Amino acid sequence: MSLVPELPPEWTSVLTRPSDPHWLNRLRAEIETIYSTATAAVYPHASDVFRAFELTLPDSLRVVIVGLDPYRVRDPAKPNGSVADGLAFSARGHKPPASLQTMLYNLWQSREIELPPAEGDLAPWALDQGVLLLNLSLTVQRGAQDSDRAAQRALYRELIESVLEYASSRQGDPVAFLLLGEEAKRVEASIANPLQGQVVTARHPSRSWWPSAGDTEYPFTAINEFLGPDRRVDWRL
Repeated sequence: MSLVPELPPEWTSVLTRPSDPHWLNRLRAEIETIYSTATAAVYPHASDVFRAFELTLPDSLRVVIVGLDPYRVRDPAKPNGSVADGLAFSARGHKPPASLQTMLYNLWQSREIELPPAEGDLAPWALDQGVLLLNLSLTVQRGAQDSDRAAQRALYRELIESVLEYASSRQGDPVAFLLLGEEAKRVEASIANPLQGQVVTARHPSRSWWPSAGDTEYPFTAINEFLGPDRRVDWRL
């Protein structure tokens, strides 16, 4: 029995390439191997690996946010679990981890939200607002060293770049992009012919001072300014 669910068919149809129609199946098989052969816990739970794609389908896509790795913050209620829930920066059923607290504080400063929420579940952004919350790596192993995490990101690089290529070249209203961290900025080249203001970049919010002096002061407001009043994201949770 497979541990890893299939990518939703709506995403499979837009990401499948005629020149290599089986590449997504190979990726899923490799993810399956990660979970079945790991000597330490892998986060998030296998059933949540494609949760970002399950909650935000192509037809509803407005914003793509790219982070780094799933949380390795331990879940005290689960001996081998973490607060990672398959959505970048989200922590379903837990108080917001440090990175998300930083983001929520910026949202509060910019008056995009009134009060930071007590829980870190970002599913409303994904499901109701069309925000695809992706990490460069969809999985991380407990205790993984930097080199191991880099190898995981390499595994998912083609998927992330394919999503950015699709989102930036599809017909219809343009999608906005928020790339958080130096690693995320490296996939910016996959965004085809970006319009002015379409791509917002900033340092990763794990740093205590965010954004940095050279970044957009209020990244989430900048995203809404690009989308315009009729398509702006309601960042409230």
